[in-house]
Amino acid sequence: MRINRGAGAALAQLGDAPPTVTINEDAPTGTIYAFGSHDITLDLLGDQLHAAHPGLALVSAHVGSLGGLLALQQRQAHLAGAHLLDEETGDYNVAHIQRLLTPGGLRVVLFGFVTRTQGLLIRRNNPKGIGGLADLVRDDVTFVNRQRGAGTRVLLDHHLAHAGIAGADIAGYERDERSHLGVATAVASGRADCGLGIQASAQGHDLDFVPLFEERYDLVVPTEHVEGRLLAPFLAMLRRPPADFLRRVAVLGGYGTARMGEVIAEL
Repeated sequence: MRINRGAGAALAQLGDAPPTVTINEDAPTGTIYAFGSHDITLDLLGDQLHAAHPGLALVSAHVGSLGGLLALQQRQAHLAGAHLLDEETGDYNVAHIQRLLTPGGLRVVLFGFVTRTQGLLIRRNNPKGIGGLADLVRDDVTFVNRQRGAGTRVLLDHHLAHAGIAGADIAGYERDERSHLGVATAVASGRADCGLGIQASAQGHDLDFVPLFEERYDLVVPTEHVEGRLLAPFLAMLRRPPADFLRRVAVLGGYGTARMGEVIAEL
């Protein structure tokens, strides 16, 4: 079960009105709300969880990495998927958590989940010969972006700045989609020549892929939920992922799972 709505009034520029959620740690079964960056492997883990524990459902809202942290700040989610690059340190998520969550007294555990290959999704056989970010400013190339607050957009803007490329010079920079699948669909349908996304999205839509960056996609979980009963089966599966799940991830392409379930930081 998946939804694609915003995470609160503070997310007005990132999404719509929030879904009504009830977070109840006393119940052994129920709904786990996962807001934040979209990733196919988290959907797969949710399916695996529901198959093993029919009373549990992982409901995801694709509001971007920043939106996921804000949802945790507002106590509207049990966990958030995030891949927010910190330009000063080159690390992921820690600095953003310390800026957004720590000052409000929210303690969290940062779990490793997957590493991903990000790159340009391009129509099959690459008819326009697109090979990297420098080609985005060409007059004959149209781009599709991710929404503001998405980790992929943060990653793109970081590398555009280092390359001396202005977003205003890219046709389609202001056109955005809310997930990697949305970007892939836009390219596959011909609405754009390319977009930045994960390798698995390219494979799933029969697109060519130009690999550019490796990134870390983590799960941010408030300490109160780490210690609660509701997330216990999910966290057990995260720490010891089933072999069948790992095989399904491997088939997607562009993923690494070496740090899945590792506690990267307690903040």
